Amino acid sequence: LPKENVVLTHPVTVVKQGDFATKDPVRVNIIGKEGTVDGEKYMIPVSIKRTSGSTVIEASRTIYVLLDQIIVTSALDLGGGGYLSVKFWEGNEAVHEKYNVKALDAVTFEMRVFINSYNSLFNTIMGLEENMVLRINSENNNGGKLDCAGGSMGNIMNTTPYPLGRWSHVAMTYDSNTMIVALYIDGNLVGSRQVDRAEDRKKLNLCASYEYGKWSDNTALFYIGNSALERGGRHINGKLSEARVWAKALTQSEIRNNACYVNPASEGLLGYWRLNDDDPSVKTFEDLTGNGFTATLHGWTSSKWLKNIKCPDE
Repeated sequence: LPKENVVLTHPVTVVKQGDFATKDPVRVNIIGKEGTVDGEKYMIPVSIKRTSGSTVIEASRTIYVLLDQIIVTSALDLGGGGYLSVKFWEGNEAVHEKYNVKALDAVTFEMRVFINSYNSLFNTIMGLEENMVLRINSENNNGGKLDCAGGSMGNIMNTTPYPLGRWSHVAMTYDSNTMIVALYIDGNLVGSRQVDRAEDRKKLNLCASYEYGKWSDNTALFYIGNSALERGGRHINGKLSEARVWAKALTQSEIRNNACYVNPASEGLLGYWRLNDDDPSVKTFEDLTGNGFTATLHGWTSSKWLKNIKCPDE
């Protein structure tokens, strides 16, 4: 953290011989955010400068106080009719030289979601119909369970209902080498298994889906908040924030520690839409990675926003 943003109540303090701590606590007072980046985590190193009559274990000489920011932002309200689409076959030339978006070895889908209520079928979070779609399954008395399906791999489903009426962070990872799909809610693993996918679907094609009675392998839209438009009943009734698609399978700690923000320059980050514009006239959302995968709003003549959303919200 920039030193001008911090004041310690005791810039120098002493632990007396025979004691385990200082007599009075050393308090860290944050007096400003100048020079910091919204969403980034910061540390303050606290070191033992010198000792008298004893030695210091070098590995314990310095500790780091981790400072995590509460982000106050806006979120996109899709209600029960809006949704987003992304054209992964577009984007700038550099990203296609680095990643083959039609044959990815691994992926992660993640987003913060507030679900108002379940609809009668599937509440799509994001993905590609019949290929790889992350959704909340409320069909046939499934009770609104987090579900991933597509590519002839069957369903990977959580055993308990997805929480309604509050913000949750949801993520799905897939690795074509291990063939393992894993589901997370608020950083907790809630479902995982090794899957069998069709041979030509083992590597994930972000430009392929089955719609209107046929497969498209080159120019299929990647949807956020809806899928299989011709069938209906698959939209999400809720609010969205921090939508991301990665060209790698994130670890549980990566998912847990970066729900509120991630550096747009992070390795493997394909598309990143914060969905915090708070402007009714905005219907296209910039991909913060710079890869050029713009997200486009459908279903509403103007975008709708929910203000003063905290992350984390506790």
